[in-house]
Amino acid sequence: GRVGAPPAIDLYQLERFRAKAPPEASDRRVFRSSHWLGDPAADIADDLDTLREALVQPARAAVFVGGRTTGFSGRGPGIREEYRLFRARHAQAPVYLVGTAGGETARLIADAAADVAAGGQDWEKNGLRGEARHVLHTSRAPRIVAALIARDLQPLR
Repeated sequence: GRVGAPPAIDLYQLERFRAKAPPEASDRRVFRSSHWLGDPAADIADDLDTLREALVQPARAAVFVGGRTTGFSGRGPGIREEYRLFRARHAQAPVYLVGTAGGETARLIADAAADVAAGGQDWEKNGLRGEARHVLHTSRAPRIVAALIARDLQPLR
């Protein structure tokens, strides 16, 4: 964004973690707004469902990175659940599966590739093709990945 421009990122977090949040969570120079959701007394899986629904609803695109493949707190891997919810709400919106951190996102990349190879649809529906898509999935250079995503998202501005 522009130098001095206000942040364009909203933070969504569970109320149960507010006491552990770093100072940046409430810093308006970092996040446009912070949304504290859920009920600390609720079951963690239900609380995560509440958070994910709120997170996905206003989004126009989604970036997925990493994610636990075991030992997760919800009903299944969080990244996969967030991907499923995002696609259910925004079937044609762009998704970016960033493979650099591995985890559940790497599994999504593998599943998407297998589905496309079998004649299925593109799971990402973004403008990245060929080498650019390969870089998104494999690069260890976060600045290059961020630049690819930012350039592809220009039409959404």
